[in-house]
Parts: sequence; structure tokens; C-alpha cells
Amino acid sequence: MLDADRQDAICNEAKVLNFTYNYLRHDGVFLLRLIAHNTNGITTTEITRELWDLWYDRQPQHGDGLQKNNSEPNETSPVFDQPASN
Repeated sequence: MLDADRQDAICNEAKVLNFTYNYLRHDGVFLLRLIAHNTNGITTTEITRELWDLWYDRQPQHGDGLQKNNSEPNETSPVFDQPASN
């Protein structure tokens, strides 16, 4: 059995992945990276935090509160850098 800290870490990682893949998706991650490139880290963090709060407040409060996603993270997921294809 996993201890409570490990279970919390797994749950939190699942929430972050859900937020990234199902809420932000490719376009949201791209926009945040564009904002980060053209502003400072504090501005990007504040925007990300507001988006997280909006997403988190809309999650169901029962179970793990996560939506099921049929896709698994892979090399084409928004958090991975992709080289430009020609």
C-alpha cells in the first residue's frame, strides 16, 4: 500500500496531466509558452494559476475528480517539445 504522501503525489500528477491534456490542450500550452517567451515568469505563473483555478473549480468533488481520457501522454503531447516538420 502506498503511503499518504505518495498517493497525494500521484493524484496531483494526474490532475496536472488532466489540466494540461484536456483543458489547455495544444493551443493553451502554446499560448502559455508564447506569453512566457515575451513576458516574465511571474506574469506567466499568474495566468497559469488563474487558468488552474478556473479548471479546478469546475471539477466534480466526488472520487478523484478527473475526467477520463482515452489518450496517453506521448511524444506528440503538448508538454513535449516538437521539432518543426517540413
